[in-house]
Amino acid sequence: MKKRFIRIFVCVVVVVHIAMASVFISHEVFNFTSSNSALYFLHGKFGGIEIKRDLLIEDAHRLIFTLDANCVFNWLMKGLAIARQKPLLELTWNTKEGTGGIKQFRADGTMLVLSFSRSRDSDGRPKGLFLGGDLPYGDISRAESQDTSGFGYYDGEDWYHIWCASNEAFKLSGKKRTVVPSTWRFLKSRVLKNTKEEVILESEHEVELNGNKINMKRFVSFKAGEDYFLLRVRFTNLGTKPITYGYAWGDEPWVGHYGASKGDVGWYDDGLIQNEMLLSPVRHKYAGYWDYGNEAAGEDHNFSGYANFVEWLYPTPSLVFFSNSIENCCSETTPLASEQNRVINIVWLNQLLLPGESRDHILAIGMATVDPKTGMPKKPKVSFD
Repeated sequence: MKKRFIRIFVCVVVVVHIAMASVFISHEVFNFTSSNSALYFLHGKFGGIEIKRDLLIEDAHRLIFTLDANCVFNWLMKGLAIARQKPLLELTWNTKEGTGGIKQFRADGTMLVLSFSRSRDSDGRPKGLFLGGDLPYGDISRAESQDTSGFGYYDGEDWYHIWCASNEAFKLSGKKRTVVPSTWRFLKSRVLKNTKEEVILESEHEVELNGNKINMKRFVSFKAGEDYFLLRVRFTNLGTKPITYGYAWGDEPWVGHYGASKGDVGWYDDGLIQNEMLLSPVRHKYAGYWDYGNEAAGEDHNFSGYANFVEWLYPTPSLVFFSNSIENCCSETTPLASEQNRVINIVWLNQLLLPGESRDHILAIGMATVDPKTGMPKKPKVSFD
């Protein structure tokens, strides 16, 4: 009886080790991750059944059912982070569609997630490195509240929303048409670096406006252990004439929980921003929202306490403003009180590009923590090469 028990125990141990080795090999060699290890069975566009490993937002209405093993790889990554006692990155990226995300698993059980081009704007779904959208439907980390959308943080028990889908716009001076993310022609995307310590991605786009052709390259860099990522947006004038353009990056981040601005109050190095306000981008280099409650809007301080930040690294913007609308600013006697649209917007105006010339716009976008000494949010130190 004892020998039989030992044999069964040994067999179980061997099977478990083989299973663990298979999962590890599938992750490391065949690129199975905690976000793409599922099969989605869809109604075919022309009849029949279509099977995919990723469910895009435009295909969600065709979903029949899902076979899901994402939880196995989620368990693997959490276990590796705890065993190694250091944070690990995991990339899930669809190069052809220009969509996916990055997860950061930490040794204390917390997580950060970034999702790119998994949401829609008024003209459809963008492709490339545009922050926004939720994790795939089969991902066990996905929060029903959508707090995992865009930039989400898991504190070991619950998810909290840090940034949402970024609002970006590009416009040539003197022209009426404003170009939004989904209307850029997507050319390609590339994974430039993919290790457990750092992920670097690139997407390339193009648009033609009134005979002027402009190329846009976008780069995202995310390092394990950091609470922020770097976004570099490079515009190049491919035409034969000089152009002058404006570019804006902004968000109504819904800090704390997805879908609501209530509780969000602006903050920067001089204190709180309770009313609509133009901020000097020369005197100040960063700002953000804090889910703390805005007294000017009649709110108490019974909110999550999470905060975000954005730091403008290069070049110095023309305008930075806090408002109740992404399109209008500012009435400095009007409290930041919108239920859904307390925004921050960073704007570069009158940017001249000669033929063949390029310009980079670089931001650090992330999560801030509350300093126990001051009781105010404090952004992490940003490392930029």
